Amino acid sequence: MTTKFNWPIIGHKPIVNYLQAMIGNNTLGHAYLFYGPNGLGKNTLAQYFIKSIYCRSDNSPCDHCAHCRQISKQIHPDIIYLDCQPGKKNVTIEQVREARAKIYRGTFLNSHKIIFIRDAQTLSLAAANGLLKILEEPTAKTIFIFLTPTLKSIPKTILSRVQVIKFLPVAVKKFESYLIKKGLDKNQAYELAHLSQGYPGRVLPFLGHSKLLTEYKYSQQNLLSQMSADLNSRFALVEKLAGQVKSEQSQQNAYQFLAQISSLVRDGLLIKNFCFDKVTHVNLKSELANFSSRYSSSHLAQLLNKIKITGRYLEQNVNLRLALENLVLEF
Repeated sequence: MTTKFNWPIIGHKPIVNYLQAMIGNNTLGHAYLFYGPNGLGKNTLAQYFIKSIYCRSDNSPCDHCAHCRQISKQIHPDIIYLDCQPGKKNVTIEQVREARAKIYRGTFLNSHKIIFIRDAQTLSLAAANGLLKILEEPTAKTIFIFLTPTLKSIPKTILSRVQVIKFLPVAVKKFESYLIKKGLDKNQAYELAHLSQGYPGRVLPFLGHSKLLTEYKYSQQNLLSQMSADLNSRFALVEKLAGQVKSEQSQQNAYQFLAQISSLVRDGLLIKNFCFDKVTHVNLKSELANFSSRYSSSHLAQLLNKIKITGRYLEQNVNLRLALENLVLEF
């Protein structure tokens, strides 16, 4: 009997069809790498993929059998999770050695052995090199699944030994239709779909949490007001972001700030050029129109470039406060 698959995935139809065909035809490869920015559903799709490899139900995954329940709880004996240990920034060579030993011991349930690396960009160089031998000469029924937002930090020696699968943003209209089917009214679905900009994971936390969504919208409106205020107010915002001492939290706050103002400036540029259907913050159209009226289109484009350059400065450990102050001077 042909297996029917139950993968309620938003978008990514070609990827879904390909992976389901691999399972249905019993032609699974030994290594897959899913890449694309966070929020696209890589981990969600990987979970359905893994469950369907093990699940024997006619409607797979069933989420009721022992395999499905164990995978949901991350206690399946034949799945090895290679994640960063608490307090560590990288997956270590010691973890890889432990994983290799488990692989060579064979499976507990006479099925596949899966090594699931959900943040492949955190593999240390030694850990990545330690995986090469197994990737080059995999044992029978061993499958590697790597997830990463970008290929930049993945060694070429790994990339050449895996099937690389790129995840793209979901069409906003498609996501809007999905949200309506989930019971949202058309206005809510329209607003959230545009807010996602094709990255469903960015807005799924707002579903059923109207207070959280209201707080987010207020924070964006407040940020837009601050960036439109006088220089002293903008410098006060930088002081709040940078803090008194350099810290990892300050760095994360700065990256989040850059992402938020980039989105708002982009919206302002789109509104100025009458591209209303591309706007992310549809609830702020009037405020964005007022903001963008202060600048020419070329200046807004320059601001977007300045934000991008500031992000690069932060990656190079340039003084956080100085980098942000130079940026807000441009507004």
